[in-house]
Amino acid sequence: MSSDRYPFREIEAKWQQIWKDRKQFRAVEDPGRPKFYCLEMFPYPSGRIHMGHVRVYAIGDLLARYKWMRGFNVLHPMGWDAFGLPAENAAIEHGVHPAIWTYENIDYMRSQLRKLGISYDWDREIATCDPSYYKWEQLVFIKMLERGLAYRRRSTVNWCPSCQTVLANEQVEAGRCWRCDSEVTPRDIEGWFFKITAYADELLAWCDRLTGWPERVITMQRNWIGRSEGAEFDLAVAGRADASARSDASFTSSSIDARRLSSCAAVAIPSATR
Repeated sequence: MSSDRYPFREIEAKWQQIWKDRKQFRAVEDPGRPKFYCLEMFPYPSGRIHMGHVRVYAIGDLLARYKWMRGFNVLHPMGWDAFGLPAENAAIEHGVHPAIWTYENIDYMRSQLRKLGISYDWDREIATCDPSYYKWEQLVFIKMLERGLAYRRRSTVNWCPSCQTVLANEQVEAGRCWRCDSEVTPRDIEGWFFKITAYADELLAWCDRLTGWPERVITMQRNWIGRSEGAEFDLAVAGRADASARSDASFTSSSIDARRLSSCAAVAIPSATR
């Protein structure tokens, strides 16, 4: 073995222990420094960290350390997207209780992330399956329901028969489930919706304030909001050179909320009065 090869086992273990003892990356209140919040998408505790995780979390670590070296008071937490049917299905498949399966995986994956030396404030670690976390999500949902911003209706969804769950459009790849590769089928089910159309104007206005975002991402956001104001057009009336038919169609929609056709009318208007 080459003598100039980086002895990562010795050096990484040494300095990671020093960082842990010093609580090097713990975020505390410091009014004298500007704040910076760095949050990557929480991983699903499937059991192992793979290179896709390493790529994303290495980028986040680079950004957090850069800001820290620039004098910012950095908050860089980590958590686990551990709530829902995938955990239950995996537990059934392996014959263990969902809580045992989930928390054993979290313990293993946490040890892997620690070995990477990423600058997380582990004192702020959360798991979305913990009642102390999701009770706040339930409170937010109740408040939205009370204000008419959450409602139930039937809709056509992407259904994975193997995972027994609904998939977002982004989770369907070439007509198959991104997780298990089963064929995805459309299914009409009743579910909960948020009345996002109530905020369509505000969301669109804020798209113009997202400076520094790639234009393709901004376009995706505008299309996701899905607002359309319709169109007006004139059609000639056969045998009436002095008149035309005007159609006024207005269509308001949202990809995450109910679609609504507000009006569509056609009237004959003499051309001299247009």
